[in-house]
Amino acid sequence: MAREIASRRRNGGGDEGQASSRSNRRTSAHDSGSVRRNYSSRPPAPRPSFVVVVVVAIAFVGFCLVNVRLATRLGEGGAGAGGVTSSHPPPSRGDATGGEIAPSPAAAAARDRDANDDRVLAHFRRAGVDLDAASMRRLPTWSEIESLIGTEAVVLGLDKCEDFRENVPPLRRMLGSAGMFNSGTNLVTSLMKANCVIPERFEKYGPNATKEQYGIRWQCPWGKHTPVQLRHDHLAPKAKDQNADDCLPIVTIRNPFTWMKSMCRLPYSAIWDRRDSGAGRKDVCPHLVYADSPSGVRMPVPLEFKFSGHSLSYDSLAHLWNEWYAGYWRNADGFPFLMVRLEDLVFRQYETTRIICECAGGAVAPEDDFKYIVNSAKIGPAHGKKIDRTDMVDAWVKYGKPMAARAEFSDLDYDAAVDFVSRELMEKMGYKYPPSK
Repeated sequence: MAREIASRRRNGGGDEGQASSRSNRRTSAHDSGSVRRNYSSRPPAPRPSFVVVVVVAIAFVGFCLVNVRLATRLGEGGAGAGGVTSSHPPPSRGDATGGEIAPSPAAAAARDRDANDDRVLAHFRRAGVDLDAASMRRLPTWSEIESLIGTEAVVLGLDKCEDFRENVPPLRRMLGSAGMFNSGTNLVTSLMKANCVIPERFEKYGPNATKEQYGIRWQCPWGKHTPVQLRHDHLAPKAKDQNADDCLPIVTIRNPFTWMKSMCRLPYSAIWDRRDSGAGRKDVCPHLVYADSPSGVRMPVPLEFKFSGHSLSYDSLAHLWNEWYAGYWRNADGFPFLMVRLEDLVFRQYETTRIICECAGGAVAPEDDFKYIVNSAKIGPAHGKKIDRTDMVDAWVKYGKPMAARAEFSDLDYDAAVDFVSRELMEKMGYKYPPSK
């Protein structure tokens, strides 16, 4: 019985269900027809005019363009917090293919110039030098400086620092300058006296002692311009009681092509014929060879170097540079020394001073307290006219310029200099030859 009732329910309740179903279908059909008749009897809905459609489309497109432009500006950093706009060119955007569009040469150059200016100006800010607009225009960029002298200071002799510290007790240690004329001996001495001490000496002598008591001397006992071969045979004034082996010589050197030009202006006690052999006997710099040398032969102009009652002879000014410095970097005794470039002392005062001071076990002032040498380190009438001396700005301009073609030497002197100057020492110190054209 239960199964029968269930069957009837599934079949719509038997005959009654079927009748009800037919009745419902008829009612539904009637209602549907009524709905269709009612809908068709209504008036047609008005269609939007063509003008309205166009106006809406234009408004939508304008809205999209405004938002795209805004997103682009925000993405490029065109406006930051507070509406501050960037003075730098925006980063490159991808092109239609998804690749990177390189910035224009002018934009890239401007961006590099800004970065270089920041590094250069940072040196002068730390030195306490206020630059006017004219001085800033004269200064080289940092990339121009590095193109001339490289990205790091060049110092020869660092491998002997530990030997010096182990063999010389702190209370006997000294540092003193050495180098040829016009090579930066006064500058390195001024930097060391202003910023470096041997800690053990400072502890012994106290805060009011002399720089010499702190271990920083004007020169080593044998004299700063004296050839090092005489370091045990010659004593400078006020050095009678000092041991030459207790002094670490800080040997300053300079690109020989710019050095020879300085020697022409101020030769000190180097003596050579600086006039040509032609009519009128005009001054020639550096006058390394005689103009009337036999064909195919270079006759060097000899030079005499006088110091402290001594006199030494050299084949030419270029040979003086070679042989004077070879006494250090080719020394057979293997004694400790440091050879530093004048160019690094000019452009990297803090870094180079720290390297020198720490080699001897000294302590250098922190960078924030470092005392830069901003005026000429040459003092006194022996160093020529004051107008010819260089302060920090002038030195940066002078040594930051690319060398002129052939160093402004005559063809004869340029060819002789390239031939005479030690190529090995040039390479060791990272020096470049002037362009031939």
